[in-house]
Amino acid sequence: MVGRLCKFCMRRWMNLRWRLSMSHLRLWKSGKQTSTDTHAQVHDIFHPIVQTSDDELTFITVNESKTGFCHLYKITSVLQRGSYNWAKGYTHSEGNAPWCHTVKPYLIKVWIWVDEEAKLVYFQGTKDSPLEHHLYVVSYEAPGEIIRLTKPGFSHSCSVSQGEVEIDDQVEGLHYIADKYKFVDLSRVAIHGWSYGGFLSLMGLIHRPDIFKVAIAGAPVTLWMAYDTGYTERYLDTPEKNQKGYEACSVALHVDKLPNEPNRLLILHGFLDENVHFFHTNFLVSQLIRAGKPYNLQVS
Repeated sequence: MVGRLCKFCMRRWMNLRWRLSMSHLRLWKSGKQTSTDTHAQVHDIFHPIVQTSDDELTFITVNESKTGFCHLYKITSVLQRGSYNWAKGYTHSEGNAPWCHTVKPYLIKVWIWVDEEAKLVYFQGTKDSPLEHHLYVVSYEAPGEIIRLTKPGFSHSCSVSQGEVEIDDQVEGLHYIADKYKFVDLSRVAIHGWSYGGFLSLMGLIHRPDIFKVAIAGAPVTLWMAYDTGYTERYLDTPEKNQKGYEACSVALHVDKLPNEPNRLLILHGFLDENVHFFHTNFLVSQLIRAGKPYNLQVS
């Protein structure tokens, strides 16, 4: 499917990510770790570029195995379905990587934002000083001078909210499928998920109630200040530095935007959930009652 990542492409990416992150780790066949030449930071920085053909996949990611510092890479993978049996997994050997790449390195930290229309990638880094974090921009199509966008002499932090871009993505994909496969009835679409998926289900009903007629939210994160800091601060920074971001994506603070019609929201949660604590549903329900919004609740 042009313009989207198929499962085949995603499996290639996961194998590639594993190879990049473990490139300096030597393992015996027994599975025991013997030594490591350098520390490789595991990250989630990955941006797929919209595909213009079915036989190539281009994406932007970071890796630090070449120099020990985190650099930005634009990689193009040639997809040859008949050349490898992915059902059997992938065992790496030097000179036998099932992908090719073009390397354009830049020092980078934390996260990236990509403007595909302008062919630009924005990132936070320490290019000018290891004591200062700045926001930079560079072209990934014709790499040249890296431009600093923030004032020197200080450290800067750029953060984003969650749950809005993903919903736009879901709606775009839904329209694509509806246009291609005419049996899809856009007047009868529901959204369902657990944990982060439960959060997205609520965000879908809040931001696009015209598209999603019913939301089934399982163990949803409803207040990001109350979720695991190791995960949350990776994307949102700390609440002190990104108060607007936390508020924008905490669904319990936006229940006034939920539909007034009954039977459009079902919330599911388990009392013993050790990941998304029941507090999230408890707080959401209290907000729904205050706002006079209809809901259905099932607990276990």
